[in-house]
Amino acid sequence: MSNLPTTRWSLIRASGSEDTQAVEAWECLVVAYRPAILAYFRRTLPTVDAEDLCQAFITDSIDNGWWARADAEQGSFRRFLFMMLRRFQSKHLSRRRLTVSAGETDEVERMADPSRSIEDTFDLAFVLALTQRSLAKLRDQYAGRGRREVFDAVSPLLKDPPAHGELQRIAADLDIRPNSLTVELKRLRSRLREAMRAEVIEMCGSDEQVESELAAMRAIIG
Repeated sequence: MSNLPTTRWSLIRASGSEDTQAVEAWECLVVAYRPAILAYFRRTLPTVDAEDLCQAFITDSIDNGWWARADAEQGSFRRFLFMMLRRFQSKHLSRRRLTVSAGETDEVERMADPSRSIEDTFDLAFVLALTQRSLAKLRDQYAGRGRREVFDAVSPLLKDPPAHGELQRIAADLDIRPNSLTVELKRLRSRLREAMRAEVIEMCGSDEQVESELAAMRAIIG
């Protein structure tokens, strides 16, 4: 069994080591943050260039142990990663003089206001990645209790309020009372907030940073 640390900052610190833990740490970190990294580059670059630059950034980060330089006491990992991306792209563009394709967008950008800045686009993608990771953990918890079908039926309601009669239909499909389903939805919302908070705690070095980051994320998702 792997001895890989489980907290986000432990993974970030482990990514700078020279043993097998660094490889495992990078595998976890790349899976977690690649969507936000790619969204950053897609905001201003054609798709092919964005994909290439995303991979180049990840490769250079691994080769040089960049992420291990992050300091939890200096701020959240979200801000650190954004600064690293901005510096990397600035240096890359000055060398290659890539042109921006006005027609290129990505899924995150289409969800948002067309005037959203590159920083806002990155922040939105980062929060969405965090949300998906939190939901995946909750899905596993429900599955472990034999209630995966309940999670799959209720989780889509976290984003949009249920339409008229939708709760009753879902409750009938699950063979539970509508009132019980309403309680289940309320509990899932609470558990998601707790899971998101746990994710944020792993990326911050103090209680003050945690509260600041949570407030920033609430503003990001509006």
